[in-house]
Amino acid sequence: MIRVPWIRCRADEAGAQLFEMEWRRQIFSVLAHSESETREWWGGLSDAERNPVIGLEEEQAGLF
Repeated sequence: MIRVPWIRCRADEAGAQLFEMEWRRQIFSVLAHSESETREWWGGLSDAERNPVIGLEEEQAGLF
């Protein structure tokens, strides 16, 4: 599970939900308050920023 950056603690999780995302054949869940919030945050990340967020190492990312 990945949290959007502004959900930092349990109190911030109130009303949040898990939204499933797929990128580079990886499926993962993002904890956010809405699906649009999730997509907006994800869309604002570069490929280089996305890889470590979902746990892909540089060598793995090069396979896609």
